[in-house]
This record gives sequence, structure tokens and C-alpha cells, in this order.
Amino acid sequence: MHHLVDQSISMQGLKLLTTGYYEQLEELYGVKIYNNQRNVYDAITNPLNHFVNVIQCRGGGKTFSVGLSLHDICRSIPNSRWGIFAPKFTQAKNDLEQIMEIDGKIKLIDNKSSSTTRIQFKNGSTINADSANEYAEIEGQHFMGIYCEECHRISDSALSNKIIPMLGSFKRRQLIKAGVALYKNNFRESCLSPDDIVIASDWLHCDILKQSGIIKYKGIEYPQSVVSLMPWSIKLQIFGDMAHKLGKGGKLSEIDFITQYQLIWQEQVGQYLSRAQQELLKSGTHKELTETDNVGLFFFGLDTASGTMRLDRDGLDDTALSIWRLFNGELQKVYCQAWQLTPLEEYQEILAALKRFRPKFGYIDFSNTAIAFLDMLKRDGISCEGITYAMKDPISGKNNRQAMLDNFSSLLTLGKVKYPKIFGNDGKILVSPDMYKSYIQWTILQRKITGTSERIEAPDDDHDDFVFSDVQCVFATSKYFDFINTSTTTSSIPFAGSRGGMMSRNQR
Repeated sequence: MHHLVDQSISMQGLKLLTTGYYEQLEELYGVKIYNNQRNVYDAITNPLNHFVNVIQCRGGGKTFSVGLSLHDICRSIPNSRWGIFAPKFTQAKNDLEQIMEIDGKIKLIDNKSSSTTRIQFKNGSTINADSANEYAEIEGQHFMGIYCEECHRISDSALSNKIIPMLGSFKRRQLIKAGVALYKNNFRESCLSPDDIVIASDWLHCDILKQSGIIKYKGIEYPQSVVSLMPWSIKLQIFGDMAHKLGKGGKLSEIDFITQYQLIWQEQVGQYLSRAQQELLKSGTHKELTETDNVGLFFFGLDTASGTMRLDRDGLDDTALSIWRLFNGELQKVYCQAWQLTPLEEYQEILAALKRFRPKFGYIDFSNTAIAFLDMLKRDGISCEGITYAMKDPISGKNNRQAMLDNFSSLLTLGKVKYPKIFGNDGKILVSPDMYKSYIQWTILQRKITGTSERIEAPDDDHDDFVFSDVQCVFATSKYFDFINTSTTTSSIPFAGSRGGMMSRNQR
């Protein structure tokens, strides 16, 4: 037998023999199934495969093959329960649309009872879509199977605290992850695990890519559409002298081609915070505040939006305010808020928040609207200074952006900086939407190394506004005690030394 799904398919009265199996499946659905997609279908529809990882190049048809598999399972097993999660809610809903299209000929979906976030089959099966990072209550949702689309971009925290607890204790229980060879997170670990089923198909093994034409070289057929995207360095490496006949390099960078088409994991791209640091960051036991409780000293960081659309981001950046409290030798995040308003409206709300907390000092990134905000805040009694990311920090010798990140990371490793308690024991989110969003930004923050340079930023289509309001605030705490020349108050709060070591103020 091809796989054990035949047993469940027979429940619907359809007997499929090994011979001509896929031909009958294609006829049933009215679709074309390529070899790499058949491999995905076989793995997912086998109920013995509890953990399946699909790593395929861009455009290889993994969304279709997973969608076909889920539809066939739901068709064959009445009252099936599946959940689809993606970094963005729109991606998960697009997967549902793909499944609706797959149903076009067979017509087993109850369209009147379905929506953009939920598919209802006539036999009682359902498929729900949700965002992996969306702030939403998750109680009551349990599935026999979960599909994580673009799993390389789903944070470890969201997966372990939000998604996996929704995988119920059904007899048939599956977790499916799909993505490309990017980032050192849960998806990479699963793909390299000997205990998981891994279906890998790079650009040379996804026949659908060859439909727009091929280029033959030394007996190998290369998809013309992918060759046109290939960077010049790789084109030379693969095609040698023939590369000049194929035109200039494409739009993809070398790292993008290697990770997203050749599916080779790269050490140069990874998460900024280690898993241990992510756990430390959310290990606080304190609660959020809406105003000062007169316990400890308060500080703030303000990262202002540019006001222009970033092509590599999902919409406009936010203006983000973070307020931290220094209490018992520990820096605790107690408040944050983000805005996308007019500058005057933002200023009024920022000032109101700062008045409620009465911070001792704060840093503002000295760019965009912050140039005006700085003088206005000083005028209105807020102690603050501007900080330019590109300028050199005199202590570390690095630019301020890197110095602030290093300072935050070092204090985090020492257990000195903490967010409020993010998740309950049942996985319930305990904090406000902005605080949760702020934490998630830290869990997906990337470190990209190119040659001797390093860049730390949010992934494409995401944001890091709260990250930099946090690092400004923590940096401001250290600088505040420099300004007032106090050595005893902060003896338990170390700072990053110029050689990467740690020292406390009373050691200076």
C-alpha cells in the first residue's frame, strides 16, 4: 500500500489501488500533482507521521500540496479538526482560499457555513486559520492537526506557548511545519531532527518551476524562471563561461538564493536572542502598570516612526514608547505603547504617559519627529536627551545602536532585565497587546552577518520599534547615573565594558 490514508479514504466509498493512485487522485480533484508534491501528500496523509517538516524552495508548490493533503484528510475523516497558523493572519487566510479552490470540482465544503477564517465541510470537518503572533485568546481551540505556514518566521515562543498547546489528544495527532532554510529556530531544529519526517525539495527538484522553460547545461535541466533571479556570483559558479550568455545577475541576494532556493542553512543568519535569553526576558513576576506606583525609579525610551512606507516592512513603522522601572537591582518593563498618528497627536499622548510615570530620564532616537519632540519634552518638564544611532559610544567604541543592543543583551544574560509575566501556565496571554507585541519583536529579531559587518534588525515584513525603545530605555538608566555621578545606587547594575566584559559602577 502507498500509505495508511487508504483506510480512511475508504470510509467515503472510494477505493484507490496502488497502481494509478495519483492518476485517480488527480482526476478526483481535477489537478496536476508533481513529484515533490506527491512526497508531501504521502507524508502528511500517513497518520503514523506525527511530525512532518516540508522544506521547499519558493514557488515549489508546498502550499498547494499541503492544502490538498488537508482537504483530503478532512474529506476522508468526518469531524476532523485542523488549524492553520502563519506569521501574518493574511497568510493563513490565503491558505484557506487555496483549499477552497482545491474543493472547486469535488464540492465538499459548505460555503454558506464557511468564512475567510474557517472552512466548514459538509461532513463536519473544519479548518481554522489564525495568526501565530496575533494577540488573541486561545482557550477552547483544540485540533487533531496543526499546519504552521512559513514556520521559519514563527517565533519559538509563539509556537511553544500559543500553538502547540492547541494540539489536542486525538488518536490522529499531527504537527506540520513548512518553510525555507532561514534562521536558527524551531523549524531548523525540526528539519535537522532524526525523529521528524522531513520532505525537502530544492529548486532542481520542483518540476513546477520548469513549466515556464528550462536551460540545459551539462545534462541538467535548470528552471529558467529561477535562473533569471539568480545572483551573478552563483550564476558564474554554476554555469561558468556560459553565465555571460544568460544575462546579468537577478534580483535575489546570494544569501536569499542559498537559503530559499538551494535550501542550505546559513550560520550568518540567526536569531539575536538565544532561546535561553528569550526565557530570561519573560521570567519576570511583576505586572504591567498604567502609572507610577512610587516604587523604584522609572526611565523611558522613545523610538519614533519615519512616517514613510518601508518597502521591506508590513506597513508603516510605529512610534514606540517603553517605560522600565529600576527596583531591587533589576530593570523591569512596566509599560509600552505604540502609535501611528499625526506628530502632534502622538506627542500629546506620549507626554500624558510620561507625566503619569514621572521618569527620571529617557533617551529618544534623534531623528524624524524626535528632533522636535526633544525640545518640546524638555520644555514640558521631561528629563531626556537625544541619541543618534550612527554616532560612536565613547565607552564601547561601537556605534550607539550596537552599543545599546550589546548592553541590553549582557544585562539580560545576567538576569537583570525582565518583562512582566507573559504567559500563564495554561498558555493564556497575560499582558496587553502592545506588551505581547513587544516581546514577540525580541523573539524574532535577527542577526545577519555579511563579511565583517553585522546587522541586527527585524525580519522582512516585520518591525523592531519596541526593541529599540527598550534598548534606549535600559541604556538611559546607565547613563542617568553617569550624569548624577552616583556610584553606590547602581552597584548591582552592571554595564557593558568596552572589551565586552562586565563591570559595575563601583568598580570604575
